Order: sequence, then C-alpha cells, then structure tokens
Amino acid sequence: MGIRSLRHLRPISLPPVSAVSPLKPDRFEHELRGHPDRGQVLYVLEGLRAGLRLGFTPSCSLKSTKRRKPTAYGHGGVIDSYLADEVRLGRVAGPFLSPPLPKLHISSFSVIPKQGQTGKWRLIVDLSSSQGLSVNDGIDPEEFSMHYIRLDEIIRMVAAHGIGALMGKFDVESAYRNVPVHPEDRYLLGLKWRGQYYVDLALPFGLRSAPYILNSLTNMVQWILVHNYKISDLVHYLDDFILEAPPGSQVCHHNLATALTGCQQLGLPLHPKKCVGPSTALTILGIHLDSVRQSAELPQDKLAALRELIAAWTAKRWCTKKELESLIGHLHHAAKVVWPVDEWTLCLFVSHLTGYIQYSSITVYLSYVRALQIEQGFNDPLLNCLRLQRVLRGIKRSQGAVKRERLPITDKLMMVIVKSLDLHNFDHCMFWAACSLAYFGFLRASELTVPSSSKFPPSVHLHVKDLAVDASLDPTCLQIFIKASKTDPFRNGATLHIGKGSPPLCALQAVLSYLSRRGNAPSHLFRLQSGETLSRPLLKKWLSTIMEMAGIPGKFSSHSFRIGAATVAARNGIPDHLIQTLGRWSSNAYQMYIRIPADVLASLSQQLP
Repeated sequence: MGIRSLRHLRPISLPPVSAVSPLKPDRFEHELRGHPDRGQVLYVLEGLRAGLRLGFTPSCSLKSTKRRKPTAYGHGGVIDSYLADEVRLGRVAGPFLSPPLPKLHISSFSVIPKQGQTGKWRLIVDLSSSQGLSVNDGIDPEEFSMHYIRLDEIIRMVAAHGIGALMGKFDVESAYRNVPVHPEDRYLLGLKWRGQYYVDLALPFGLRSAPYILNSLTNMVQWILVHNYKISDLVHYLDDFILEAPPGSQVCHHNLATALTGCQQLGLPLHPKKCVGPSTALTILGIHLDSVRQSAELPQDKLAALRELIAAWTAKRWCTKKELESLIGHLHHAAKVVWPVDEWTLCLFVSHLTGYIQYSSITVYLSYVRALQIEQGFNDPLLNCLRLQRVLRGIKRSQGAVKRERLPITDKLMMVIVKSLDLHNFDHCMFWAACSLAYFGFLRASELTVPSSSKFPPSVHLHVKDLAVDASLDPTCLQIFIKASKTDPFRNGATLHIGKGSPPLCALQAVLSYLSRRGNAPSHLFRLQSGETLSRPLLKKWLSTIMEMAGIPGKFSSHSFRIGAATVAARNGIPDHLIQTLGRWSSNAYQMYIRIPADVLASLSQQLP
C-alpha cells in the first residue's frame, strides 16, 4: 500500500490551539478581572483558549481556487522559506500529501515585500476568490465592521501636550499570526504548494473578519495597560500602539518601558525594531509628526515614491481595478496632510478635465472637491474664485451646449410596444408591466430599475410590498410607494396613485396581471423568469430592440417614459400644476420634459395674422 493511500486511512491530528499562539490566556484573564464589558472579555478569553471563530456561515457554498497568483510563480524560494518558518513556529500545519481535513478549502495566495524590512515578505491569502463562492463571501461585513482611530485624534492628543511633546510607539510582531483559529474553522484555510497541502492555524492576511478579531484582542491590551499599568495617553491602531507625554519629562520613557513589560507578561511579542521613543519627531501611521515644529507631513521617502507613482501614471492609457484602488489609497493617505487646494490648482484641474469630460461633469467634480475640504474643516475652496469662474465660463463656451437626445414615448409608442409583445410570455408580461408603470407613474429610471442585476438594496428600490390596491375585488386605484428618488435626498418617500386607464394602456391591469404570475416572493418588483432583476441597461436594450424592429428611428431611454407622459399630459390639456404634481417636480423643470410636435408649432403661425 502506497503512502498516498495510507494517508487516507490514518486520521491526521493537527496541533492543538495552545501550540499555535504565544499569548497567555491565564494572564489575560487575571488582568481583565475588572473590565466592564464581560461579554467582550469572554469572547477574547474563549478565543485564546479554544481558537477564534472566523464568522463564516456554514450554509454558504465554497469553490476552491486551482490557479496560484502570478507573484507566487516568481517567488518560489520566498514561499518555500515562508512556509517552512510558519510550520516551525507552529502557525501552519503541513506539508501533507493529501488534504488533512474533510472538505479542505484551498485558496490562492501571493507574496508582497514588507515595507521597510529588506528581505522580509508577507503572504497574502486570496480569500475572496472564487467570486460569490469564497470564504470572505460567507462572512457578514456588518458583523465584523469596526472603527479605526483617525490620525486627527492622534494629532490632537500630541497637540494637547504643547510644543515639544514626547511621543513613543511600539508594534506587535506578526500581529495576525499570534491569533489562533478555532479547529472547526481550520478547513477554510487550506493552501496548496508544490503539490502538497498546508493548513493555516492562525489568522491570515486577506480574511474579512481578521481586523475585527485582532482589534478585539488589542483593545483588551490597551485597557490592561491603561487601567492596570496606569499608562495615560495611550491609543492603538490595530497592532500599532502610540503614547504621548508632556515635554521634558520622564513620563514617556517610563510609560514605554512599563508597556513593554506588560506586553511581555501577556505573551504578546513586540517587534524589536519598531519600539521607538521617546522623541519629539516620530512617523506614526505613515505620517511624520513633529511636536516642536507642530507639523504633520509625508516622510521624504513616501513623498518621493508618490511622485514616482504619479509620474508613472501619466504614461498609462489603461489600468486594472486593483491598480486604480492602489493609487487612490496612496493619494488618500497623502491627502491627510496636504494643504487645502488653491484657486490656481483648481484652474489647472478643470483645464485638464476639459479634454475628457463635459462642463456639467466638471462642475460635479468641483462639488466633490468642495465637499471633501469642508468635511476636513477647511473653508469653501470655491468662494471668491474669480479666475476659476472665468476659466469655467470659457470651457462652457468652447464646448458648447450638449443636449442629450431622448425622444418621448407617447401613448402611440406605448401601443407599438404592447403590440410587439406576447403577454402570455412571463418576461414579456413583466416588461409591459414595467413600461406601463413607468409611463403612468411618471417614473425616473432609478425608481423603476436597479443599477445592475447584482445590486438590489431593498431600502432603495421597488419591492413587492411597496404596492397596494384600494380593493381586493375590482380595484380602481394602484398605490406605489417610492422609497427614494433623485429629489428626495432624505428618503421621506412618496406615494403615487394610478387609476384605471383604457386597456391595453392601463398600468393597473398590466401590473396586476404580472403579479398574478410572479407571486409575492420577496425581491425586486420586476424580475425575469430566471430570477434576474430588471436593470436599467436591460430595460434600455429591450426598448431599443422593439423600436428598431418597428422601424422607429431616434434615441430612446428608460427616461423616455417620463418625458412622454409629460408631453401627452400637456397635449391633452392637463393643467400645469397637476403635471408638476404627477411628476413630483419641485420647480418648473417639468416644462423641459414637454415635447411640442413641429406641426403644432407650425400651425400657430396661422393665428398670428
């Protein structure tokens, strides 16, 4: 019998939780006797003794990843060394010739160099692949959401001690890797390398719940140091601890030494090269703070790297989503200490945008800039900017007025639509109900559809429960509750009332006919027989296809129903104030929606002589 077969016959015993982590549960329990939140204390203590649960919902489906990340192929030696070290430290079990656990889930991984530590690498496990069938997909982000301390809070703490305040910091070494995983969740953390299997026994980088779990532990460490060891002005950002003290005193030195001793007694390993202070100048969370100069700035190496990054981006013509997210992350970090934008920079910014977007979009971009600066406590950057106003006026004149052509769908075109459909077909019946509701309800596209078939926030979009009728037998009025809309930023909601029409142009009849086939299953109101929700692109595609097959030229969109309803209402003599009410317009903007046919305009000439 070969080794491979023997492995299947003998149960493989993985190391106990106590062998994974250097943390001392008994010491934690002793130090946390006076902690007021007993539930959180119990969560941490049980986790240290039995392993922390990852928060994965067992009913969620999983699909193992077969391909490794590209960086894994180019750094085979690095991965060999990393896995050997982790196995030696007891944080990874393996290697095994076959899966050591039933249903072992395999995730791909990559390696990245540790910042500021030459020759050191970090292994990142991709627990978000395959999309929809990954470990992270089975973890509720709301349950593991958390609040990080902001740099502003640290700066205020330093400023409170005045010029020359002393600072110190220390960092937990291999922070995530000190937290043991519960044995029942180990099957989620499988790795495969060079044909052999490994099981991660400690928190990996890349796990959705890992920051929350680690923060729960370091919160306890902070409480112990503050309440039991009497260290004041101590905060932490995950595994980074920062402390402050008055200038010219021994307080910072004493507190730093005391904190190191306290962590040692808890079994919490600290990084020897990241225990720094006391000092009046320190780099904290990637920002250099100087209490003498009273300044916060990017370190020179980060500033140089950011300039190189921006220079490289000027030559790009396309990028991946991850590259864009990385750039945004770097810029967001730098923006924490960048001075407020001046008028000339804004002039250069809008001039650059002119080659890519229209004037109306440029003004939206400026609104974002304004909002961000006001949120940071700065003055409105758009006030009294006369040069910027002239530049914007020039851009508007040079681009000219761009008017999107969206033809109205009137009652005549509604007849074209219904005649092209087979209302015995479920999807056709659904589409006609959606068109009828959009037309008779003067609905905006966003009120009727979802942005994409995968996004359906029930708190915003139409749901079956948002509909009601005035009578169960022979109803005469359909009521629709619109939870959110473009002109309702506070989501007060609005109730629409749609009465009987003249079949087949009758929204009441069309919607009830559709609902009789759809049923009351909780989801978006309009969905295909396949379960796919009605998205704006899908509605527009169907509409364009019908008009094209009917030989009707022009551009139609999901907004054409609202335009057509306003046009027909005006044509049929409905008073302006009622049109405004039907469309929920708060101003005379409804007049822009009314399309007057050319023959009507031409006939008016006969009334002038």
